[in-house]
Amino acid sequence: VVVAIGLSFGMAVLAQEFGYSVALGAFLAGILVAESGRGRSIEPLVQPLRDVFASVFFVSIGMTVDPRIALEHLPLAIGVFAVVVLGQLFSVTVAGLLSGLGIRRSVTAGLALGQIGEFSFILAAIGVQAGVVRPELQAVLVTVAVFTAFSTPLLLGASDRVVRTVDRLLPGRIHRVLAVYGAWLERSRQEAPPRRSPARRALRVLALDTVVLLLLLAACSAWVVDLAAWVEARFGLPSIGARTIVVAFAVALALPVLIGLVRNTVHLASWAGENLLERNEQPTPGAQLAYGIVRTLVVLVVLLAVGMPSIAVLRPLMDASYGMALLLTVVSGVGLHLWRNAGAMESEYLAGVEQLAGVLARQTGDEPEPVERAPALLPGLEDARHETIDADSGVAGLSLAELDLRARTGATVVAIRRREAGIVLPTGQERLGAGDTLVLVGSDEALDQASALLAGR
Repeated sequence: VVVAIGLSFGMAVLAQEFGYSVALGAFLAGILVAESGRGRSIEPLVQPLRDVFASVFFVSIGMTVDPRIALEHLPLAIGVFAVVVLGQLFSVTVAGLLSGLGIRRSVTAGLALGQIGEFSFILAAIGVQAGVVRPELQAVLVTVAVFTAFSTPLLLGASDRVVRTVDRLLPGRIHRVLAVYGAWLERSRQEAPPRRSPARRALRVLALDTVVLLLLLAACSAWVVDLAAWVEARFGLPSIGARTIVVAFAVALALPVLIGLVRNTVHLASWAGENLLERNEQPTPGAQLAYGIVRTLVVLVVLLAVGMPSIAVLRPLMDASYGMALLLTVVSGVGLHLWRNAGAMESEYLAGVEQLAGVLARQTGDEPEPVERAPALLPGLEDARHETIDADSGVAGLSLAELDLRARTGATVVAIRRREAGIVLPTGQERLGAGDTLVLVGSDEALDQASALLAGR
């Protein structure tokens, strides 16, 4: 414990001596302790000391804020508060959906992360000391932290209503795209790829290219002024011409890396689509559309993962609004292409649902045969599951809208078999009855949750 605490304080002082934040030094010390293998035994022993310093930290931050200044800048604090909550909700939800977490978990995570922490106070204090931000920023951030500390539990309490609202507002084609994408992600995770799979190699090279590109951009941002001044003095060029030459040289250096990024993104997207079609010996038009959708989604993920850090690094070199506008333009183009593919897949999806209904209609007996025997279904429909509603399950008599199965579990009801009426393609107002057999599609986890909900567990 003495060594760990001494290392933390020593690294903090060392970082401060080099002109960095003391938090950076303590962070590096924490990494060293964690990598030593003794982190689990040290953490509970230092927790009381951590709690003492946390109390001192928050009290000291509070004492540096003048409440009158906070009241004067209350409109700005409310604006920052709205940006934090809505920005976190949007970014975390989109990231969760692209990670295959489903609407419920993604939206709930976005609501849970809608706050700022103590590190923002440290950054604000450093900025004030360096003279790069106004002193009132610290009061604004403390006010926002107080607001978000109260708003996060309230938002989590309303998470069910928010999830249902988001689920209803999303167009049907978006739900189908997420179903196809989730089916591919689940299949990729279940089928552990070999060590030399093209996906692993493409991901490694993508990561390397991204790091190299960010380093080149960071070097250009840091040295562009000095290099432009040297070129201007050495060749007698005007300042704009010298700066243009330096930027052009940096672009030329980054061009091979950009070409590698594009090639490896194409390879990864192609592998993702081919992995989706592995079960189809003769892919249907709908499966081909699903192939294109997954490829487009992979390209979209890479664009966001590389574009956002690049814009942040280029901030000293250019106005970030230009880079953000360019990224949004490219992402919007990819999103429009994705939307069109999703619309084209809609008829194929409905045809697959009707095919499922036909298979179900031909089955007799209390134990339906597996739906997987139906040929040439879209990804997401091929692993559909039957669930029969018991009289004592508690869901009999509820409509699908009242049950809200998709928002609560992520599974979707695509067909219902009834003994009297035969096959029913459900609407939101369709009421469930005892003995109804539901055809559900979704991920394995979503289907398990739906089975438990329908059984009343």
